[in-house]
Amino acid sequence: MTCNADWKEIRENLFEGQLARGRPDLVSRVFRAKLLDLKDQILKKINSPERFDSYVVAELPDKDVFPRLFDEIRAFQDARWVSAPESVWRIFEFDLNEISHIVINLHLHLLDKHMITFSNYQNLGDVLASECISKTMLTEFFKTCSHIVEATKLLYSEFPEHFVWDRQTRTWKPRKQRQVIGRVISANPAEGERYYHRLVLLHVRGPKSYSDLLTVRGIFCFTFKEAAQRRGLLESDKSNFECLNEAASFHMPIALRKLFATILVHCVILCFVVCNLN
Repeated sequence: MTCNADWKEIRENLFEGQLARGRPDLVSRVFRAKLLDLKDQILKKINSPERFDSYVVAELPDKDVFPRLFDEIRAFQDARWVSAPESVWRIFEFDLNEISHIVINLHLHLLDKHMITFSNYQNLGDVLASECISKTMLTEFFKTCSHIVEATKLLYSEFPEHFVWDRQTRTWKPRKQRQVIGRVISANPAEGERYYHRLVLLHVRGPKSYSDLLTVRGIFCFTFKEAAQRRGLLESDKSNFECLNEAASFHMPIALRKLFATILVHCVILCFVVCNLN
């Protein structure tokens, strides 16, 4: 949404002979009021798509208006100019960004391969001997599923909607407010076992341990790749599509291209191996 200095609400509140650029405070207030109204229309009152479509206008710049010139100064200098309305917006302490749900990043690691952080003044032996050092979101997820029946019905990605992570005690506790989204930390297919571990974790409800994830219909698998195969997660391209769709929501284009190339290489190698086996 952009601001129009010729809005009726702005013009009606200008003094005689005054221009909108001389009243950044008025411009900021009117823009914020219209922004809040738009959000209210979309989030609370966007029952009729036809009604909403009438407010959407797409404007594309003419290519001939902006010739592609090489700016030598910009190539070596990066600066930012803040307009008067933006300055006033910050002075008024209006929200710079708003979110409707909190996104919780969930730990992902193989057995005993989680990250440990400690300060320079701490003794490494004391750190390793601490009971809390072995507790992570994932390990405590397993433990919670072992003790609470309701937890056995949940996927790891759904867990934060019903439980909240307490950083002090490093345990999961029942959640009272559920406006959160859980997202398991991404893994690239090139990472091997970590990628297949994530794949299995996204499809198994209420696992109680790593062994539980590796056990499929009473058969223990020695690798997560084997477990994924026995669960039928690698029989089609569904896992690849899920990986790309999820990455598209938060990865930048360069990362998406690398991910696509990695998946493509793995598919080619898999086809080559299958053809040789046949």
